[in-house]
Amino acid sequence: MQSITRQLRRFDGTGYYARVIQDCGHRLSKLTITEPLLVRVLQGCKMIIANQKQYLISAGQLLVIPAGITIDVINQNRDNQIYMADCFAWSEQILSNYQTQSLTKNHNAINMINVISSPMGTFHQAIDYLLNMLQTPSIDLRLINHQFNQLLLCLELENIGLPVPHNNQLSFNISKMVTCSPPQKWQAAAIAKHFAMSESTLRRHLAQQGHSLSNIIFEARMKKGLTLLQTSHLTITQIAHEIGYSSGSRFAHYFRKRFGFSPSEMRR
Repeated sequence: MQSITRQLRRFDGTGYYARVIQDCGHRLSKLTITEPLLVRVLQGCKMIIANQKQYLISAGQLLVIPAGITIDVINQNRDNQIYMADCFAWSEQILSNYQTQSLTKNHNAINMINVISSPMGTFHQAIDYLLNMLQTPSIDLRLINHQFNQLLLCLELENIGLPVPHNNQLSFNISKMVTCSPPQKWQAAAIAKHFAMSESTLRRHLAQQGHSLSNIIFEARMKKGLTLLQTSHLTITQIAHEIGYSSGSRFAHYFRKRFGFSPSEMRR
């Protein structure tokens, strides 16, 4: 029997799985997807706004979003049921390996949002099989990797391929780095060294892209905080510490500043 509690599990070299539960219909604005994403809505419905288009995903339907797209999201309750969804994301490594090893070579790689309104029954079965597998104690990572590949094959049978993310924008790559360790005390000098450039060159490149280092770090922390609110049972204070803030009230202040409502409203 599958769990109905929030979950977030990351698998090195493969990707992650999240069970999102949210009892709040607020609009979440300007979220940049850093890893290719598959969402299966279980309860409620999901609205995505991107590039002046709206997408509505109801229970039982699937949503596919490639990396690098910025979206607005509204997760809504429906029929007296709170919003709940399964989410899967793939690492660059597994996508690259899949495309190299695939026999069909017919990936039809997309760089746009897709909604699968009537997925094949075998697609849902593949998802459920993976979820059951994740409940097995000490499961071998190779089996999880194989099942993530099975989901890629299911997408391919729906004529959808996920491109390997190749975003060369410095701001995007810094965001991914900070997201992996948001509580770290990130300093410009260390980040510049990581990207083999001087601190002044780093700031100049970011300015040319319309970004500042402080804002990239802030956005990465807020996105991680949002994810933990949706996928974990950590308290507000615990989440604050996970993303680099000294107190729950400080996190709540910045979260409200970013999204327009308090983190506690995500779990009312």
